[in-house]
Amino acid sequence: MVFFSKDTSAIPTFTFDGTPLELVTHFKYLGFTLTRDGSMHTAAEKMADNLRLAIARVYRTGSSKGITHRKHAMLWLFQVFALTAGLYGCQVWATFSLTYDSSVTTRAHVLHLGFLKKLLGVKKGTDTHCVLRKTGQMPIFFYWFRCTIRFWNSLFTLFKQPPS
Repeated sequence: MVFFSKDTSAIPTFTFDGTPLELVTHFKYLGFTLTRDGSMHTAAEKMADNLRLAIARVYRTGSSKGITHRKHAMLWLFQVFALTAGLYGCQVWATFSLTYDSSVTTRAHVLHLGFLKKLLGVKKGTDTHCVLRKTGQMPIFFYWFRCTIRFWNSLFTLFKQPPS
C-alpha cells in the first residue's frame, strides 16, 4: 500500500514475479475501501451504505416476524444487525469522527437517527438527544469510540506482554 496525496509522478513501480502491479485509485481491504490519498471518508461512506442495507434488513426481519410495533424488539434487532454493520472496521475509518461534533455530519449518524425517529414515530426535526434518551441509545460516535479504544488497548496489552 502506498498513499500519495499530491505528487503522483514519484510513485514507484512495484512488480510481482517481474510483472508490474496495476496502479489503482482505490481498493477494498478487509471489507473497507482505501483510496490513493489515504482519506477515510470514502470508507466511511461505503460503511454507511452497509448500515443502510442492514437497517433495511431490520425492517424486513421485524415485518416477517410481525414485531414492527414492538419498539424494544426493533431496537434489539437494530443492535444485532444494523449497529454491528455500522461498526465494522470503525477502528480504522471512523477515527476522523470520534467526537460528537464531527460525527453529526456523517451519513451513518443521519441513518441511525432516522431509524430511531421513524421507530418512535416522531418528526424529523425532533431533538437528537431526546430521541437517543428515549430509546436508550448512544450517539453512533460513542460506539465507534468504544470500539477504537478497545482495539488500541488490545494492541497495547499485546505488546506489553513479554514473549513466551
